[in-house]
Amino acid sequence: MEPEPGSRLHYASKQQLLHVLEVLLARHPELQAEVAATLHSLDAQPQEEDAWEAERTLDAWDDDEVIIIPSQKHPSLPPMDLGAYRQRIDNYPVRLEQKESLKVLRADLVELLHEAELRTVHYDYYNALGLYALILDARLSSRNTQIDRLFDEVIDEFIPSLAALLSEASNSVGYDTSFRPLLSDEERTGWLKRLFAFWLKRLEQRRGDDELVEIMYDMAWNSDADLLRQLAEEELSRLKDEGPSNIVDFSRQYRTRLIERFLHGIPFS
Repeated sequence: MEPEPGSRLHYASKQQLLHVLEVLLARHPELQAEVAATLHSLDAQPQEEDAWEAERTLDAWDDDEVIIIPSQKHPSLPPMDLGAYRQRIDNYPVRLEQKESLKVLRADLVELLHEAELRTVHYDYYNALGLYALILDARLSSRNTQIDRLFDEVIDEFIPSLAALLSEASNSVGYDTSFRPLLSDEERTGWLKRLFAFWLKRLEQRRGDDELVEIMYDMAWNSDADLLRQLAEEELSRLKDEGPSNIVDFSRQYRTRLIERFLHGIPFS
C-alpha cells in the first residue's frame, strides 16, 4: 500500500516542501488566506522539538542531496516497442476483413490494456501512457463501425485505470523526487486534446461520459483553462455553422447543451 501524502512529505527536503506549497497555491489560490493564517499561528507557538529529530531535520535540509521518497519506484519491466504495438493495433481492420472474429480482436485489445495496467503497477508510466495513447488514437482515426464499437466497449472497462494514471502523471506530487509532474506541459496539452476529441466521439453516440470530463478537469492546470475553453468554443462554433434546418436535430442540441455545460465547468475560469 502506498504511504499517505503526510508520510511522503515527512521525508522530503525543504526545497521540495516549498515547491509543493508553491504549486498548491498556484493551482488553488483560494488557499492563500488559510495558509497565511496557519503560518501566522505557527509563528505564535513555541517550537518544541525532540533534539535528535531537530538535528536530523536540519542535517537533511542543509544537505543538497535529494531525499528519495519511499513510495517512488523505478520501472522494473523491459522496454516496450511502441511501434510494434501501433502496427498491431492498426492491423485490426485488416484482421476483421480476413474474417477474424470480433471476439478474438476483443481479447487482443483487452490484453493490450492489461499490459498498460501492468506497466502502471510497475511504475513504467511513460510506456503505459504511450500504450493508452495508441489505443485512443486508433479509436479516433477509425472509420469502421464494428471496430468503433469494439474499442468503445473495451475502453470503458479501463477508463478508471487511465484516470488514475493521468491524475498521477499530471500531479506535481507523485512521480519523481523533485516533485515535478511526469507529463510536460506539451504532453499534458496533447492528452487534453486527445480526451476532448474522444469525448466528442461519445457525444455523437449521445453518451455524456461525465467521467471523461472529470479526468480533463482533474489533470488540467490553471494554464490549461484557455485551451479547454478554445476547444469547447471551436466545437460550438462548428455545430452552429452546420446551419439551420427545418428538421429539429436533437443530436446537435444534445451535444451543444453538454459542451456548453463543459465550458461553464472549466476549472480556473
